[in-house]
Amino acid sequence: MNNDLTNKLFREIPSVDKLLKNEWIQKYLRVYDRDFIKSSLSIILDEFRKKVNDGFYREVTELTQDFADLEEKLITEIDKKLNSYLKKVINGTGVILHTNLGRSPIPHEFLEKIDDLATGYLNLEFDLESGKRSKRDIILDRYIELLFPGYQSVIVNNNAAAVLLILNTFALGKEVVISRGELVEIGGSFRIPEVMQKSGAILKEVGTTNKTGINDYKNAISGKTGMLMTVHPSNYKISGFTLSIPPWDLVGLAESANLPLVHDMGSGNMFTPDEIAFSDEPDLHKLTRSGVPVITFSGDKLFGACQAGVIIGKPEYIKQIRQNQLLRALRVDKLTYLILEEAFKSYLTGKYRNILPIYRMLRLSKNEIEKRATSVMKRITNQDLTIECIQGYSLVGGGSAPEETLETVLISLIHKELKPLELQTRLRASEVPVITRLENDQVLIDLRTVEESDEEIIIDSLNFLQMGN
Repeated sequence: MNNDLTNKLFREIPSVDKLLKNEWIQKYLRVYDRDFIKSSLSIILDEFRKKVNDGFYREVTELTQDFADLEEKLITEIDKKLNSYLKKVINGTGVILHTNLGRSPIPHEFLEKIDDLATGYLNLEFDLESGKRSKRDIILDRYIELLFPGYQSVIVNNNAAAVLLILNTFALGKEVVISRGELVEIGGSFRIPEVMQKSGAILKEVGTTNKTGINDYKNAISGKTGMLMTVHPSNYKISGFTLSIPPWDLVGLAESANLPLVHDMGSGNMFTPDEIAFSDEPDLHKLTRSGVPVITFSGDKLFGACQAGVIIGKPEYIKQIRQNQLLRALRVDKLTYLILEEAFKSYLTGKYRNILPIYRMLRLSKNEIEKRATSVMKRITNQDLTIECIQGYSLVGGGSAPEETLETVLISLIHKELKPLELQTRLRASEVPVITRLENDQVLIDLRTVEESDEEIIIDSLNFLQMGN
């Protein structure tokens, strides 16, 4: 491109300040902050300048025609800037506690109940009877004591924080006796040994990777011992020639040595075996009835609420934890307390059976899912898709039950033009992203983790599949 044309084209591009004086742009300045509009215009004008430098325009009229769409470009740029990163997705993977998709969904009923409280003031740290300052630590104790007599609670921001706080409270500069087979790493590089190191505790490994007996714990106790600890293996399992000691079998040993026993259960499973039969996942009722003095778990796994680290313990241990200055750095906000309060109330009243999405998902039978899958298939009219129902398995997921699967029926999708990975990508790019599984060159959808009210979104995404780039 010759220099004369380049200079003419650059002169045709106005400055941001000049554009801001135009009458049509005033309506945007009344709605949005001036600096926000200025930065949006700057981005658009820079794009025009880049086109000029790249030789995109062969004459001035091409630039002016392109510039006629400035308002449309501004609207697009505003939408791009305000497009939220977080958005609703359809979990068609069949993984109930999908860590990447936010783990357990929060029930609508919880959010409806806390709406008025969350948008106004509330007595988070205020005693309404005395009119004096209170502490948020005690908010959930009334429910904990009814559900688990003799126990109280401390709430922090996640289960890793709960473990860190406990170690720092009971074993700062002291040894923590733990089985080698429980020195696990879970998602996000959360490693028990490294958390111990950060807390100031000293790791005291006992037993072997596959076998640890009660005498291993007993022989390790000394004047240097701060606490005994057991950890649920989460997404890791050893099978075959093994021996491990459940936490309730260590209660007597801990009491005789006057040491706290802490069990990191992880999942927060409140479901009894007659409700949800997990092969190796003790529920909170069993742990507390057997006298395990301190238990930690995540609020957003099988407990079915929001992200939080819940510590349930005997009052003498909870008192010490609450006195740890580290608690203030790890404490949670009012929204977390509001959601957890509703969750504990639902377990206390038995309403969780009708409220918790994860409970419904866990209880869905293969036949129920097959009926739904067949109904969805009948409403898919895209002739480019080959669709069938196949047998398969759902996963509990979330680092809660490593080998727990549930029989299900999967919707299998094969596109006559798109490769499986391309089809999966297109579904993920839908207006409401549909997240699927990819196995054996098939895109699979498991309706176990899809609300019935969201099935229409999947149907529309498949019927109006975008074929463009």
